[in-house]
Amino acid sequence: MERETNQMQSGGHRVVAEGRECIKITGVEDVESFEESEVIAYTNMGVLTLRGSDFKINKLNVESGELIINGELDSMAYSGSSGEKTGFFGRLFK
Repeated sequence: MERETNQMQSGGHRVVAEGRECIKITGVEDVESFEESEVIAYTNMGVLTLRGSDFKINKLNVESGELIINGELDSMAYSGSSGEKTGFFGRLFK
């Protein structure tokens, strides 16, 4: 049985961390950056930053808003307001 260690739900957005090794996220609009130790994703609830190690994208489907990451999760935090893109293109097309 999978153990859910963290789950947040609001509207079409959901984050589920299974044993800190598999992170399933819905409501993803775009991924700004991806590195082995950090992922920054735009969600319909704001900018989500994940930090950890050995991150690998298992699945990314922006059309359905689904992102699955494998690796060891250390922390996650939201910044910005819902739907606000603060990256280069977000500021350019404001």
